[in-house]
Amino acid sequence: MDVPPLPSAQPPTGLASSLSRDTLIEILGYFGAAVALAAATVALDPSSKTVQTLFNAVVALALLASGWAVGEDSDVLRRMRSVFWFLSVGSFAGFLTGVLGDMMDVTGRTLTVAVAGVTTIFSAILWMMSKRSLQVIALFFAGLVTAVAIIFPDMSAISFIVPPDFTGVALVVTAWGLMSFGLGWKGLIQPRRTAMVLGSIAAIYGPSVKLQFQGQGELIWEVGSLAIAVLALAVGALIGERAPAGIGIAGLLVVTSVIVADQTKEQAPAVVLVVVGVALLAVAIAAARGAFGGARPAAAADPPPPVPPSEV
Repeated sequence: MDVPPLPSAQPPTGLASSLSRDTLIEILGYFGAAVALAAATVALDPSSKTVQTLFNAVVALALLASGWAVGEDSDVLRRMRSVFWFLSVGSFAGFLTGVLGDMMDVTGRTLTVAVAGVTTIFSAILWMMSKRSLQVIALFFAGLVTAVAIIFPDMSAISFIVPPDFTGVALVVTAWGLMSFGLGWKGLIQPRRTAMVLGSIAAIYGPSVKLQFQGQGELIWEVGSLAIAVLALAVGALIGERAPAGIGIAGLLVVTSVIVADQTKEQAPAVVLVVVGVALLAVAIAAARGAFGGARPAAAADPPPPVPPSEV
């Protein structure tokens, strides 16, 4: 009886071949960009502010052009474009700083607001052309720096007798975080997950700005952080986004610990809080075991969620 020959191994085709090719392109692109930028910084005169300004302009344009040129035929190439365009934001901000600060002698708050504001517009344009995580990150922080710079107290006019008030900064950081979280939640900023994660971090941290800068916290601000952490956890669980829910969990644990540490200075109240905490934990465990509502129905195993495409 004749034995049929074993099929010979076939070279990878289609998707596997495309991924291998695009990954190689990505590696070569990053390597070439890093070599060129590092060598250029050595070759140029670092003491000349004019040279540095022109260098930032050339780098920003080169990164923009490179990102545009790689195209968007695959997710790998779209990621490569996203990385180049993200890096171009920093060079663009450096170029603006050189033009306004070194050539036009703009200083202080005016310089910061002008550079951050124009960079925010630049980042928004890039985000509209490439709605990926790195573009959201650049837009988020450029806008946040602009808003904080506008409201930041004038330190030069503050004496040691009258300390600066950072209430406005705390409100701005919190509001900016809540806005980003809300826009991501509603899908108005994509990727939604990135906008919600950045927003939840800023909103939870925002009320503690007074503590960070002034060395003292207020209970109402700490309770605000706690409420925002609970909101992030609840909304994340409601819409099935684990990342913002995770930020909410971390915020809930950290902020609760900070509140207890700040507000409890004597042993007797601390003992009472230990009892309360243990009781609440016991109630949660009992509820999880179905003690208050009969036996919990057996939950069907959820199918694994689909792997989302890269959002870098």
